[in-house]
Amino acid sequence: MISRARLKFLRSLDRKKIRAQEGLLLVEGFNALEEAAAGGYLRELFLGDGAAEAERGRALVDRGLPLTRLESRDVEELTDTRTPMGAFGLVADPCGPFDGALLPDLALLLVAAGVADPGNLGTLIRTAAGLGADALVVTPGTVEPTNPKVVRASAGALFRIPVLRAEPQDLADAGFELLLADADGRSLAEWTGRAARTALVLGNEPRGFDAVWSRTACTAIGVPLQAEVESLNVASAAAILLHALAALPVRDG
Repeated sequence: MISRARLKFLRSLDRKKIRAQEGLLLVEGFNALEEAAAGGYLRELFLGDGAAEAERGRALVDRGLPLTRLESRDVEELTDTRTPMGAFGLVADPCGPFDGALLPDLALLLVAAGVADPGNLGTLIRTAAGLGADALVVTPGTVEPTNPKVVRASAGALFRIPVLRAEPQDLADAGFELLLADADGRSLAEWTGRAARTALVLGNEPRGFDAVWSRTACTAIGVPLQAEVESLNVASAAAILLHALAALPVRDG
C-alpha cells in the first residue's frame, strides 16, 4: 500500500522543477515502461491490480524492481489518461548534455529548436528513433523532453534514442552542417550528398527560428509544396526530410 506522502511526491513530478531536482520522472503505460526498462532507466514500479496481473505487468515485476501495489483510487490520482492501464514507473531522466566528442564521426541528428508543442516534440523523438537518427537534440525554447505529454507522444522512443540538450553553437563547434527546415529552402531533390556530420533543424511552427540561428552558419532546405499549402506540420516535415537525408551518400571531405 502506498502512503499519501509517496503519492504526493509522485504527483509532484508533473512539475519541471521537481523533475530536474530529482533527476526522475513518472512514466505511465506498458510501452514506455518496457522501453525504460530495456534502456536501464526504470527504478521502481507502481501497479494497480489489473496491471500487476497482466502478462506484461508480470514480466516487469520479474525484473526484480521495487514494487508498490496501487488501489484504484491511487491509479486515478496518478493517471494522465482517460483510460488508465494502472501501470506506472519511477524512471531516471534519460536526457543528457550534448557532447560532440561522444558522437560518431558519421552522424545524423534531428534538432528541435523552439518546438513548443509537447505532442510535436514527442513525435519528433519517435521519428528520429524510427528513421535512424543518431540522437534528438533540443535547444533553448523547446518544451522539456521529460514533460509527461512528450513522454506519452514519444511512445517509449525517449528511452531508445539519445536525447541531448545543446546550444546552437555547440552543434556548429562539433563540426555539424546545420540544415534548417524552411518551406522556401532548397529542395533536397537537388542534393547529391550530405556532410558526414549533419543536423536537420526544425523550428517553432508559427514563429520559425530564433535570431540566434541567423548568426550561425546554416543552409535552408525544404519540401516543395503546392501553392495552396503554406507549410507542413513540423513532424511531417521532419519525417520527409530525415528520410531523404538518410538516403543521401556522404560527401568526401
